[in-house]
Order: sequence, then structure tokens, then C-alpha cells
Amino acid sequence: MAGYRKNSDDDIIALLRCNNVQAINKLYDLHYHSLIRLAFKILGDNEVAKDIIQELFLNIWLKRHHLSIKRPIESYLAKSVINRCLNYLRDSPRIHHIPGYFIDRVEKNIGEEALIYDDLERLTKMAIDSLPPKCKLIFNLSRSGEMSNKNIALTLGISIKVVEKQITKALKHLRHCLKPYLSTFLYFMLV
Repeated sequence: MAGYRKNSDDDIIALLRCNNVQAINKLYDLHYHSLIRLAFKILGDNEVAKDIIQELFLNIWLKRHHLSIKRPIESYLAKSVINRCLNYLRDSPRIHHIPGYFIDRVEKNIGEEALIYDDLERLTKMAIDSLPPKCKLIFNLSRSGEMSNKNIALTLGISIKVVEKQITKALKHLRHCLKPYLSTFLYFMLV
């Protein structure tokens, strides 16, 4: 995988099926930190979060020959982490404050996940589109183009501080625009 920038999901799955250790390592490197943050948000325990992520990647490697992922890998990994965290919360004897019906309702609504995800994606796109042009460009280069702040600054001929301020501005704007919808999305995820 020398020269790897961004393989398609199908390429990564194909490499995994061919026992390519670099593919699982790259997948791990690309997603480990974001998955740890997600698991920690759900569990509030960093060590358990790390264990869950390690088990997830081990499971992917063990089942690499039979992987059938029909969504983007990032989405697949995030959903897997959420499910593993919910299972942990359900099965953990030391946690008694999570009602069983909460977990059951989340599990039943997995089919509606695609609709909710599409709505959230549409609203996020609208919020990004409403950014000022310079801010939108910098944000898109940072998130979609996967460029570092330094590379964005060099490409646009601006300082790194300007890039950081524009990304901060964009994130505040997104939080502000999407905040009213958060409770609605959570409600439908849990009903």
C-alpha cells in the first residue's frame, strides 16, 4: 500500500480478503482515534473504549474473508462501535442505570438509521453551503479534501492561524445550525 492516499472502500475490503496486513493497519490508523472518541462519548470509560475498538479491529481481521460491507467503511465502523458499546452497557453487571428498553429501542430502529442518516447529511450539507465562501472552501478542504491546516494555508497563500479561525468559525456555525435537530434525531433513534 505504498503511496496510499485514499483507497476506495472496495479496494480496502479486497486487500483485507487477500490477507494484506497493511490494509488492516491503514484502516486502524485512519479510524482508531475517531472511534475511540465515539466509544468514550457513549461509555465514559477510556479503557473500555480502547478494548472495544481493539476487539472490533481484531474481529474485522478474523472475518476478513467474509466481509460484506454495504455502506462506507467509516459508517460501518461507527455503527459497529455503537452496537458494541450498547452491548457492553446492556451486559455489564456494574451498570444498572441504563434501562433495557432503551437499548432494545435503539436496536429495533437500525432500519430507520439510513433515513435519519440521510436527513442529517442533507441538513449538514445545507449548513455547510450557508457558510461564507472562504470559510466554506477552507472547511471543505479540511474535512472533505483531508488536507492539513498547513497544506491549506500553503495552497491558499494564507496563514495557518487564518485557517484555524475559519475552521473554528465553520464548526460553531454547524453546531448552531444543527442544534435544533439533535433532539429530534435522538428521539427518532430511540423510539
